[in-house]
Amino acid sequence: MDEVFSFLELIREELEELLRENASLKEQLSRADEQIKEYHNMEATLRETLITAQQMVEEYKSNARKEAELLIKEAELKADAVIKEPRKRW
Repeated sequence: MDEVFSFLELIREELEELLRENASLKEQLSRADEQIKEYHNMEATLRETLITAQQMVEEYKSNARKEAELLIKEAELKADAVIKEPRKRW
């Protein structure tokens, strides 16, 4: 009888230890899941930021090209005016 109670006590202690370990692992898993969610949110935010930055760069390039074209046209018009001015005087 004593051996049976000792054996049952040993099983109870091991079962309690396993239950504590299981609870600890569940808590770790829950924290890991939360961290993964945070990382996914950060990834989405970074992706959106990158897309926005790429769009801004493309807009800046487009605006710079347009401005360069305007400057070139203005320079060509001024050059034509400078060339035509002496001809008018003759």
